[in-house]
Amino acid sequence: MLISMDDKAYLRPGTDVGVRDTKAGVIYDACEPEKQKQLPQHDFNQAEVNQTPASFRFIRQHTEKIEEKEELISNQDQSVVIIRPKHYIGSCGSVWTSDYMRLSHELPMLFQEASSGNIDYSIEFRKLVTFSHDVVFYFVDLTMKDVICATPQTGCQHYCYENEKLVWLKNQLDKIMVIWTEDKERVKESEKHGQMSCWKNLSALKKTQLHFKETCFSM
Repeated sequence: MLISMDDKAYLRPGTDVGVRDTKAGVIYDACEPEKQKQLPQHDFNQAEVNQTPASFRFIRQHTEKIEEKEELISNQDQSVVIIRPKHYIGSCGSVWTSDYMRLSHELPMLFQEASSGNIDYSIEFRKLVTFSHDVVFYFVDLTMKDVICATPQTGCQHYCYENEKLVWLKNQLDKIMVIWTEDKERVKESEKHGQMSCWKNLSALKKTQLHFKETCFSM
């Protein structure tokens, strides 16, 4: 699978700046000039409304032997665009990564191979499992041995860092549970056992997180 990503510098709503000069792009309009929509070309709009479209392209390929040579053939091609307010959210590595992670949680089927055994999992179940896995993996991966260096002393950097991680974990677990509550009625009957197991594990993890914060990080 190939994944490509690129940002357009910005678009100015209400004008044709940043639209008509798009490379290899088209604007669908009426053929007759007198019926075409005329967009102003001035540059005096409010910068707060400028938009940054970020495009992601997902291409799945397979190999085929053509004239005795192995060739890569593209059989699936999907593009997704995320719009950001340029004035408030810039373009940088952390923003691109956040967009990437957001897509992996909201559209997990773009990142995953078809399951074995011809099991077609619902999008709601995939979202729950993928989001839960990434949150837990990220938290565990960041929790190093230096957690034992955290003390409740004023100004302890280890304490501040570990406390921020616990707050982040709680917020993520709350977000997952909101998603689960909204989507639980749309999962398939065959998925409900796995869904309940995931829910119980997340609930237990949240209780553990709260207990750990109260006992180890109370001032």
